[in-house]
Amino acid sequence: MKSRIVFVLIIAMSLSAVTFGKISTPSFGTTSSTVRIFAPANSKTIMVKILSDLNDNVEIELEDAEGHVLYSETAEKTKSFSKHLNLVNLEAGFYTLIVKKNLVKTIQPFELTETAIKMSDEERKEKYLPNISQKGKKVDINVLLNKFSDIKVRIYDFEGRLVFEQISKQVQDLHKRFDLEKLESGAYLVEVVAEDETQYSTIKL
Repeated sequence: MKSRIVFVLIIAMSLSAVTFGKISTPSFGTTSSTVRIFAPANSKTIMVKILSDLNDNVEIELEDAEGHVLYSETAEKTKSFSKHLNLVNLEAGFYTLIVKKNLVKTIQPFELTETAIKMSDEERKEKYLPNISQKGKKVDINVLLNKFSDIKVRIYDFEGRLVFEQISKQVQDLHKRFDLEKLESGAYLVEVVAEDETQYSTIKL
């Protein structure tokens, strides 16, 4: 018990010197209007096309109704991306196509029938992903949401112990700089939870 109290006091002393400051809202890149998802008539295929002025990382995933990932692909630092998904061997049912480009996540649900794909643009959703960046011993965290929600920021040390947690209740954005100057040197894991998205970043002080 004594050692646990000492550990808690050490962490509290370290974090008492951690300062937080407002930072300017970052550019979250172009919206996914550059992302085109469509299914040709009377076919069981989906076309994904992406054009961008930036060298973006692109991730694409296909999930079934239970959330199991059936297919995934990542393209790094690309200005254009094109993918032809042939779903002829999948069973009829409901699926979701997820495309992540820069900090924008596009979610497209659809139904696969025996002969074609039923897809609606009205069911397509877009959301911004949390952004974590490090500048020396300062960590910038930027989150922009489509609706009000809790945003949780957690920092773990190299042994997996939680050394900091901040919960912002029912907010739509978060733009803060965390000054970690007083924390001991070593590796830390930064976790940001916003809505149903969790973003991780490993930092070294």
